[in-house]
Amino acid sequence: MDIVLNHTGELSVPLIYTDPASIANTVPWANLTTGPNGEAKLEIGSAIGQVMNNYADVLVIHPLAKDDDDLSADILLPSAYPMPDTMEMTHSREGQRINNARFKAQKDSAGNYFTIGDNTVVSMVTASVDSGTYDTAQSVELSTATTNADIYYTTDGTEPTTGSTLYSGAITVDSAMEIKAFATKADYVDSGVSTFYYTGTLT
Repeated sequence: MDIVLNHTGELSVPLIYTDPASIANTVPWANLTTGPNGEAKLEIGSAIGQVMNNYADVLVIHPLAKDDDDLSADILLPSAYPMPDTMEMTHSREGQRINNARFKAQKDSAGNYFTIGDNTVVSMVTASVDSGTYDTAQSVELSTATTNADIYYTTDGTEPTTGSTLYSGAITVDSAMEIKAFATKADYVDSGVSTFYYTGTLT
C-alpha cells in the first residue's frame, strides 16, 4: 500500500510563440524593454535570490481548439508561479517556435491545486504599500479588483482561510510583519494568496 505523505503540484505548459512579451509572462523577474529600433526586447537575468511566491498569480490554460467564450475545458490554477528552469525551444507543426514552461501550483483555501471547467476567479489581493524595508510605521490598505469580494488575512505568516481576520480597514505595520491575504466571493473561485513583507525600524 502506497501512502502519499507530501505533494506539490507542478504543471508543464507548451506556450505558443516565444516573442518577448509571451516569454515575459514566464520570466517575471526579467526586464521587458524596447530595443534600438523600437522592437520589444527582453533582458533575462539570474533568478538567484528571487522570492518566487512574490510572482504567484492565477494561471488559466485555455485550449486553442475551444472558442474564446467556451470555458468548459479550461484548466485553472488559483495560484502558481513559474519555475526558473532552462528554457527549451521547440517548433510547432505550423513552424511557430514554442517554449515549454513549468509552473509550481499552490493550494487554494479549499486545498485544491487546480480545477477544470468554467471558472470565474476573484482577482488577487494587492497592497497600497509595496513589500520592503521602512524607517517609519506604514498604513497598509488591501484591495481586490473584484467588486464585493471579501478579503481575509493574517499577519504572522500563516496561510489565511475564511476563519482568519476579515479585512475591514487599513493595517498598521509598526513592527516586522508578513501579511498574507486572499479574496473570496460566492460562486467564484478564490484568489490565490498574496504575500507582503515589511521590515525595518517601522517606528
